[in-house]
Amino acid sequence: MSAGVSQLQRLYYDTTFSDPATVFPSLQALVELSQLLFGSDYPWAGEAITSLTLLRLESYQALDQHARKAVKRDNALSLFPRLTAAASVAAGAVRQYTPDKGINLEEDR
Repeated sequence: MSAGVSQLQRLYYDTTFSDPATVFPSLQALVELSQLLFGSDYPWAGEAITSLTLLRLESYQALDQHARKAVKRDNALSLFPRLTAAASVAAGAVRQYTPDKGINLEEDR
């Protein structure tokens, strides 16, 4: 194995705005699933493109539900453990969007 490939195998890859069917086979041949991350680039990318990218990830058949959850959330939390508590709080909140008021967070009941 070349030194260049060895260096690439040490990196983590943000798969945002990548078509999973095109990118994931190559990345999965190079690195472990735990090195694949989804960073939305929201709000700069906008809600429409972020939603489309998530739909493509959800429909990618080569990853099961557990693997998709790892890419979307769990891999990043294992890389940044101090964010785990914040993620727990966010998971207990419900996002509500109204065009005139924007996004509102309310406690899930």
